Amino acid sequence: MILGNICTAFLTKKLSIRTAILVSNMANLTISFGILFSDYSLILFGGFGSAFFMGIINPKLQELFFKQVPEDKMGAIESGLGFLITCIGSLLSMFMVFIATQHTELSAHLSMGILVFSSFLLVRIKSDV
Repeated sequence: MILGNICTAFLTKKLSIRTAILVSNMANLTISFGILFSDYSLILFGGFGSAFFMGIINPKLQELFFKQVPEDKMGAIESGLGFLITCIGSLLSMFMVFIATQHTELSAHLSMGILVFSSFLLVRIKSDV
């Protein structure tokens, strides 16, 4: 996530938010494949990619939200947004790993299906954010 924040200055104009979220979903899909095939290098690679692109997505989303938020409510919105982007994403990925390792392969297929479906919905969005 730190490397993603550092590289944000270089990648801000080259990557849209939609593309960064799509690549982050692909990294999460790589984690699911690593769990399914018990390949720890895939899990490590997917975790690094997910954290890297979350570091790129976080400042872009904050910039979009702060353009629409009044100044008197900016502090509360910033803390809530930071919590949502940082903690909820990592908690959901840990929950996905828990489900995939503690239960059957069906749950791993379910988590991969959810990621593929969310990526499909993301690709179909027509906005140029």
